[in-house]
Amino acid sequence: MECKNCNLTLEDNHNFCTDCGAKVIRNRITTNNLWYDFTEQFFNLDNTFLLTFKHLFTKPETVIGGYIDGVRKKYMNPISYLTVALTLTGLMVFFLKRTFPEGIDFDIFKTGIYSPETSKKMTDFLFAFYSILYILYIPILAACGWLSFKNKNYYYSEFIVSFIYSQAQLSFISVFTTLLTISIAPSLYTLLSMLSLLIMISYSLYVMKRISDQKKGEFLPSALIFLVMFGFGFFILSILQFILMYMYGVISFEAFIPK
Repeated sequence: MECKNCNLTLEDNHNFCTDCGAKVIRNRITTNNLWYDFTEQFFNLDNTFLLTFKHLFTKPETVIGGYIDGVRKKYMNPISYLTVALTLTGLMVFFLKRTFPEGIDFDIFKTGIYSPETSKKMTDFLFAFYSILYILYIPILAACGWLSFKNKNYYYSEFIVSFIYSQAQLSFISVFTTLLTISIAPSLYTLLSMLSLLIMISYSLYVMKRISDQKKGEFLPSALIFLVMFGFGFFILSILQFILMYMYGVISFEAFIPK
């Protein structure tokens, strides 16, 4: 018998390839083993997904620091974790489209700036680029953390890993809170979206505090620097988003003139 992945000759009693580690598949795919593979991958209490999700709340320094130091089996790797998060985000966007077929009301303060037509176009744009815009926060947050905190001499790329994990974790939280909100009180979704930025900043600072080597009294100055830099990065990203919406015809300068 040969491994179907690397062609290594295996013994008949081998369940895993001794070279590439792939599971030996002897039977054809059925509904039962498909369901088993799915539940084993994501809902087994001992699997890496649930352990990663839990420990990114309780001890993110173990998950992030472990991966950076070479521990790759205990927790789900950051790219896979982010992939699962983005998949669930796609399902969330699907439900949002059904909940707001006429677009989200962005004019929660009743300023008259956002017309129904503008709100509908902005909603379609945000739903189409939601995941991309969310991912763009990762290099910005990583730069803020790298320049603000002394974290075991981590490289910028290692801060990227830190914020891939944290943004994926926030995405899971966002999916849960969003689906709960649109199920109970859809009108509160816009307010929830505004609060999500505060949650992002708070959780990012929590992660930075847990993985940093800073002594007592050093965190607050670093956090203030982080906030200032993030504010600048958020401003740049907002300008980029505005330009893209203008280029795609989503908004026009006239749309922001109250009638």
